[in-house]
Amino acid sequence: MESSLTHRFVDVNGVRLHIAEQGQGPLVLLLHGWPESWYSWRHQFGALAAAGYRVVAPDQRGYARSEHPPDVTSYTLLHLVGDVIALIEELGEEQAVVLGHDWGAPVAWTAAMLRPDKVRAVAGLSIPPILPGGMVPPSITRTQYGEGFYQVYFQQPGVADAEFAKDIPDSFRRLLVGASGDNPLGGEPRPLVVPEGRGLLDAMPESPALPAWLTEEDIQAYAEDFALHGEQAFTGAFNWYRNIERNNELLAPFRGRGIDVPALYVVGDRDMVTALRGPDGVSLAGRDLPRQGRVGQPAERRRASDVRPGGTAGLRALDPAGTSGRGQRRTPRLPHPHRRPRAPMTLRRTQKNEDTLMPELNPILITGAAGEIGGVSRTMVDMLLEQGHLVRAFVRQDDERADSLRRAGAEVFVGDLLNIADVTTALKGCRRIYFSMGLSPYYIDAVSLMAAAARAQGDIEVLVNISEFEQSFMTVEKMTAPEEERRSWLGGLVTQWSPQQRAHWVAEQVLEWSGIPTVNVRAAIFVENPLLTWLALGPLSNGELRLPFGHHRLAPIAGYDVAELSVKILLDPAPHISKSYELTGPELKDMHGFAQDFAAVLGREVVYVPEEVETWNETYVDSAMAAYPHIAEHLKTLTRLVGGGGYRGVTDQLETLLGRPPKTVRWALANHPRIQKLAAA
Repeated sequence: MESSLTHRFVDVNGVRLHIAEQGQGPLVLLLHGWPESWYSWRHQFGALAAAGYRVVAPDQRGYARSEHPPDVTSYTLLHLVGDVIALIEELGEEQAVVLGHDWGAPVAWTAAMLRPDKVRAVAGLSIPPILPGGMVPPSITRTQYGEGFYQVYFQQPGVADAEFAKDIPDSFRRLLVGASGDNPLGGEPRPLVVPEGRGLLDAMPESPALPAWLTEEDIQAYAEDFALHGEQAFTGAFNWYRNIERNNELLAPFRGRGIDVPALYVVGDRDMVTALRGPDGVSLAGRDLPRQGRVGQPAERRRASDVRPGGTAGLRALDPAGTSGRGQRRTPRLPHPHRRPRAPMTLRRTQKNEDTLMPELNPILITGAAGEIGGVSRTMVDMLLEQGHLVRAFVRQDDERADSLRRAGAEVFVGDLLNIADVTTALKGCRRIYFSMGLSPYYIDAVSLMAAAARAQGDIEVLVNISEFEQSFMTVEKMTAPEEERRSWLGGLVTQWSPQQRAHWVAEQVLEWSGIPTVNVRAAIFVENPLLTWLALGPLSNGELRLPFGHHRLAPIAGYDVAELSVKILLDPAPHISKSYELTGPELKDMHGFAQDFAAVLGREVVYVPEEVETWNETYVDSAMAAYPHIAEHLKTLTRLVGGGGYRGVTDQLETLLGRPPKTVRWALANHPRIQKLAAA
């Protein structure tokens, strides 16, 4: 293979880069990841060249044989994208298809976002498009994984540099195997965390044998090129990580801008990104890609670029007009992806069966966004930002919660949902809305004002309305039935729904009358509801789950599930318009089952102690909610509904829509901040 390649150096964008090159035809640039080089693509050169492409793989700045600028600030994404664009021009080409693996993927995604005139099509392996900054900054990952998280560890000047340069062949041997799907520790993919007081390589034990895809000759090829820079062998590569925070600052003006050239995302199910984003996050990043477009081996982890492909189906699917025969050069213009103007960025199959990344140029408005971490609105903000969407978070007060949203990357609008001027201003530029508001006697007013402002603006594509499971049963006929008939229907302890439940019913009618494209998400009682969590904390600290629900069963839903489905609807609303979805948890269980879940999460014995409904309401609700009579009445109505057996049913709608079962009660409790605090006490 080496004899069929040519190697040379080119001066581009102020640095000298080494490139490997083979073939003739439309240009394909292959961008390696960390800590790699052109050599990572050695198995792809022949197949792509034989298919009629001109294949070029550079050692990117700071890597292998290429120049290592001494200034750490010379390694931002703007510098790296500048290298790519300058290389295309230096090669005498107008455009290129750009493929990136690992760190090369953010460079490829960003190049496609900033210069679609130069990047005809783009593909990323492992790292999805996290636009515009390329990666989640250390200020966030530090809070998620601690100081030992490998990207945080790399921020320390000279520390990782010395560790990896001490024995370069051993460093490559440990890293290439230890961070792969064939690592000696086996098991599920996990974040790389440095053991306290040690180095990253200590977390990667030496493998007794190399996997089939890696040889000693491969390790020496990497090591020899990196050794050219002595003690600074890895410093240039680490400097990429030392600019993640800076990248997010420099590219902030492009937040909300998407990719409007054909795009392909490939990830292995044992890739470390699965551990960082979770299977659900990976699914969201590439859920609509065609099966034939996934060219990576499922068992691959970081070594996706070492896959020995049997052909070039993935590239042909991405760039169908790229070549017309072996050795025949063409530089066609691909048709512009079919998309609706200003659609949100998402991977989907178009009418032409092409896969395109739809850019969101308009912020998505999320109301109720200042709820605590783990609340539906706040979880949605995080999900949308993680996928690169522009979010406008509507909050009531400019406080620490608002600052937290800003730090996460959201645009914060401080206003009052009961002020039509504020609502109208917040809506400007938005086409998609998630409406949520805390329990309030003025709930109908807020919904009506939002509907009026949205209707006046005239270009709203969807309003996702968070509603209640009870709306599935609240018909005019039932609400006007004789009192005893209503009592029988509602379980025997109450004759009327709560004022808040009636407000949700009126809100659905208002939105229907407004003509705004609406989707109602009717959620069952949340696992995170005060009745099941913080109102019960006192008894739980003594090992007792005291609730007035007798032997009746519930199927509460996790707020995370409602958030994920609402995001899915916002990003692709067309199939859902004018529909109402009734969502519950995965199964009905009685309070003894809930006690077992609490016991498992708290790590101590918990027993269910049934209470009389009105006594419990007086003891827990009235005392805690004395200043909030509207909220108190709603909670007391819920206890009467559940305690009388009037809260019933399980649906499979969430599993049908998301393709996975709902999260369990135990999962939701384990992820609830107040329960976590109690467990740690």
